[in-house]
Amino acid sequence: MLVETAFADNGWQIVEFDQAFNNPVVIIGVPDDNSIERGVARIRNLEPGGFELKFQEWMYLDQVHPAEQIDWMVLESGSYTLEASARDLQMEVGHAHSWYKFCR
Repeated sequence: MLVETAFADNGWQIVEFDQAFNNPVVIIGVPDDNSIERGVARIRNLEPGGFELKFQEWMYLDQVHPAEQIDWMVLESGSYTLEASARDLQMEVGHAHSWYKFCR
């Protein structure tokens, strides 16, 4: 598992992993709210060595955005048991695809 931070504006940027994964799953956090213009963090082209990341403003805005800090983590797809203080936690990591297209 890797946990890192990246900075992304409205252009796609490459994020590289420190190690290769066979079947990586990326979980991205909430952007740091660096601007009054709202949007979402997006990823694409997930591969064993990294992915692409950008911040996309809502479509009615000007699509020009300063860099936002976005935390992310990558895990290998599979089942995990996390040791907790009172009991172990079971975690299943996999892929989900969203094909929704944002339009003006």
